[in-house]
Amino acid sequence: MPGQCGRRVFGLFGPDGIFGRMTSMTDLKPVEELTFEEALEELEELTSSMASGEATLKESVAGYARGTALLKRCRRELEEARRTIETLRAESDDEVAPF
Repeated sequence: MPGQCGRRVFGLFGPDGIFGRMTSMTDLKPVEELTFEEALEELEELTSSMASGEATLKESVAGYARGTALLKRCRRELEEARRTIETLRAESDDEVAPF
């Protein structure tokens, strides 16, 4: 669902944003339930929103914590993909004869 994550994160630090008064961190989908693409999109939007300087200290700390969890999730997914590719490459090297 492209763009769905953007709707969830848009206006991150405003009164209706993720870290605003009307929305709490508990309303967010758990990081482990996000796809790689959703986690990456949320991380990019979180980074942009935090860089805007509109957040309070408390919101910034919460955003940093969420961002750290998202980053770890993305790194795990990438590492798993790398291992899978290496395994497939090693298996195919045994079967592919040079031209």
